[in-house]
Parts: sequence; C-alpha cells; structure tokens
Amino acid sequence: MQVAKQAKIDRGRAFHDPEAAEFLGLSAQTLPAWRSRGRGPRFHKVGRRVVYFESDLTAFLDSRATDPEGA
Repeated sequence: MQVAKQAKIDRGRAFHDPEAAEFLGLSAQTLPAWRSRGRGPRFHKVGRRVVYFESDLTAFLDSRATDPEGA
C-alpha cells in the first residue's frame, strides 16, 4: 500500500505565546485572553501547547490594515 506524499507547506517560523505577542507588538497576556474569547490570529494546538505560525501572524496583521485614503 502506498501512502500519498503531502507537499510541504512553508508556514515560516513557529512561535509560542510570548514570541507571537512580541511579533505583534502586544502584551504577553493578550493572546491567551483573545483565544479564550475566540478572537486573535489563527493558532494550532500541538498536544497541550499553542503554536502560532509566522504566516498566520502576518495574515492577521494584513487583515487589519487600513487604507488611509479610504478611512
């Protein structure tokens, strides 16, 4: 039986809460608070740990960009 090979997706560096908060310019307590409220950037659970990928953090920032001319 052959197993299909999955393409490797480069999501960038993996961050835990403190590093992800620093990357976003937030306090260390903000991300856990947002997670409990269903807000914030996309995250992944790996066992009991929470992991944020750089691509998800960047997408979160991009989704909050505003155009000064359109504001």
